[in-house]
Amino acid sequence: KQQVDGSKSPPIWKEPKAPDELSYLVEMYEELGKYRSNGMGLQPLDWKELQSYQQVTGNTLSCLEAILIMDMSKAFVSMYNQSNDTVFMLQIDKY
Repeated sequence: KQQVDGSKSPPIWKEPKAPDELSYLVEMYEELGKYRSNGMGLQPLDWKELQSYQQVTGNTLSCLEAILIMDMSKAFVSMYNQSNDTVFMLQIDKY
């Protein structure tokens, strides 16, 4: 897509859509906050946060579900930390 001045606009980054069968897991992941910040940058969620989430909400996760949520958080933070794409970073900041 070209802008008025002839330059190309940066691509818009979109999160992939999860299969419908896993939508509940994505909702839990989003409720957790996807990542945590330590003041120096983003870090993946940790097991204590996942345990606290389960205690507070009463949602009991299987071992596989917990691992998937942790993997999603690690992937999200990895993509963010490796990105030099300002558009990606700005879009992620809204989370």
